[in-house]
Amino acid sequence: MTSSPVDDVREYYDSNTRSFLRFGQGRGTGTIRRAIWAPGVATRSDAFHFVDAEIARRLELAHASRTRIIDLGCGIGGSLLWLAERFEIEGVGVTLSSVQARIGQELVRKHQEHHQLRGHVTIAAGDIHDFAPPHAQDAAICIEAFALVPDASRFFRHVKKLLRAGGHLVLVDDFLAHDLANEAEQQIADDFRRGWRVKTLITIDEAARLARAEGLELVDQIDLTPFLELGRPRDIVIRYLVRTMRLFPQFPFARLPSVGNMVGGDALQRGLRSGTFSHRLGVFRAI
Repeated sequence: MTSSPVDDVREYYDSNTRSFLRFGQGRGTGTIRRAIWAPGVATRSDAFHFVDAEIARRLELAHASRTRIIDLGCGIGGSLLWLAERFEIEGVGVTLSSVQARIGQELVRKHQEHHQLRGHVTIAAGDIHDFAPPHAQDAAICIEAFALVPDASRFFRHVKKLLRAGGHLVLVDDFLAHDLANEAEQQIADDFRRGWRVKTLITIDEAARLARAEGLELVDQIDLTPFLELGRPRDIVIRYLVRTMRLFPQFPFARLPSVGNMVGGDALQRGLRSGTFSHRLGVFRAI
C-alpha cells in the first residue's frame, strides 16, 4: 500500500492534537492556533479568535443569512463553532486527522445540546482535495493549514471549484518573507519543513501568482507578524532543548512526535523573529 503525500501530516496531528489542547498556547480557548494581539485586542480569548472576527467582518456575516463556509484544514472546528455561535452560517469543516474530527464532532454535539449555535456545523475527516459539499460555497477559509498542502496550485484549483462566482477565500498562514538569501535562512526553512511536516513554503506574491492562474485573485492582505507572541519563556526553553538535542545527532529523537513539534516550532520562531518568515492573512476572490 503506497503512502499519501500527506500521511505524515495526518500522523503528526493524530499524535499531537491532544497535547496541543492540553498544553498549547490556546488551551481553554477552543482553538489550537496562535494568538494575534492586534490593535484593539484586549483579552486572551479575543487574541485567539482575532482571525475569526476578521473573517466575520470581511465576509459581512452580520448582514448576511445562511452563508455557506467551508473550512479547509479545520482542526477541531474552533473557527466554525465561533462563527456559528454568532451568525447564521452553514459551516462544514474537513481535517486530515481522524482524532481532530472526533474531537470536533463531539464539540459540535455539545454546542447543539446546549443550544449555543445560531448556525449549523459539521466536521469530517478527509483530504481537502477530495472533499466537495453538494452546494457551491460562499466562502472558504484555511487557517494555518495551507503550508501543509503538497501542491499549492492544486489547492487553489480545488478552492475555485468549491466557490460560487465572486466567493472568497480567506487564507492565514506562514509564508516566506522573501526568497531565501543564505545558508542560515535555508537551515531555518529546512527545520520548519521537517519539524512541522510543511509542504508549501512560498512568498505571498508567489501564492498570489499561483492562485491567479487558477482563477482566484488576491484582493487584500495584512501582515500579522508584529502582533504574534514571540520569545515567550516556553519558547526560550524549547530553543535550548533543541540546541541540546543537536549535540546528540545519533539519538532517535525523531521517533518522538513531540520532538518534531519542538524543532518546527523553534524554527518558526527563529524565522519570524529574523524576518525570514511572515504570518499573513490574504483574501482572494473567485474571478
